[in-house]
Amino acid sequence: MLLVRSRHRRDVPEGGDRADVLEYRQGFMSRLLVARTLSKGIVVGATEIMIVVGLVLGVGFLWGLIDICIRPSSAFQAAGQNKTLWLVGIFAAWVVALGWLVGWVYVIAIRPKVIRAQAAAESSTKVTD
Repeated sequence: MLLVRSRHRRDVPEGGDRADVLEYRQGFMSRLLVARTLSKGIVVGATEIMIVVGLVLGVGFLWGLIDICIRPSSAFQAAGQNKTLWLVGIFAAWVVALGWLVGWVYVIAIRPKVIRAQAAAESSTKVTD
């Protein structure tokens, strides 16, 4: 099959009718998808990557926000942190599109300290009871 350049700069079959052109272009798209396909048959493009990155960042924000809300203020005080400051900080960062960053900082650096302090406080109250 002889290919010629169309005015849209795509190769199309010469002298073919509309069905031939559509069939050729569909074949081109399938070859393009095969080129983008991983060994397991999953198509990954820029859009899919951005969706995954956005979900991961959003999970950090929500995880941090929910964890701040469910932990008692006494656990924050025992860990040397301020619950109100973290709650206001995560919302303020969310307003300027940095909530994901503050959320992950809380989850990775502060949350373990608060959990340890909460566990220590609970174990000391059980001993005294």
